Amino acid sequence: MTNILNIETAMAELGPLSEHIDLITKDAEATRWYVSYQGQHFCLQYQASSERLYFINEVAPEEGVAVLDASVVNQWLLNYNALWELTGGLRFARNEDDQLQQIMDIAVEGLSAHTILSVLNDMSEKNRVWVNCLIQPESSRSDKNHHSNDLFNPQHIIA
Repeated sequence: MTNILNIETAMAELGPLSEHIDLITKDAEATRWYVSYQGQHFCLQYQASSERLYFINEVAPEEGVAVLDASVVNQWLLNYNALWELTGGLRFARNEDDQLQQIMDIAVEGLSAHTILSVLNDMSEKNRVWVNCLIQPESSRSDKNHHSNDLFNPQHIIA
């Protein structure tokens, strides 16, 4: 079974596994799938050269919500990314539009719908933690360390 066929089979089995999956689509080249899970949007992209499936989703508070200074957030990201062995490989980056994204990749060999669902669930939970940490508190807009302890709580770090 080719890797793409393996992914397509797992994606076809994914929908019925969870009531939280609203949509699964794929691009014309069949190397990217788009999944809406628990109100979050994920792009799953297959990289043939590494035989890995990459999960990417944006981490952003609702529009109009005040967020912490980018330099503070970027420092957090660097620290978090340095813990990649503890996070199961979950890491963060900014895309070309400077949007914060979380990224995770897994091997395609032996891939199952249950594995995909597990990664989606884990990333969704971590996304909610990060969104809460990014919001600047109303009581003190100058408190740049707001929620910083939450980010490095082992419960939120370990995948």
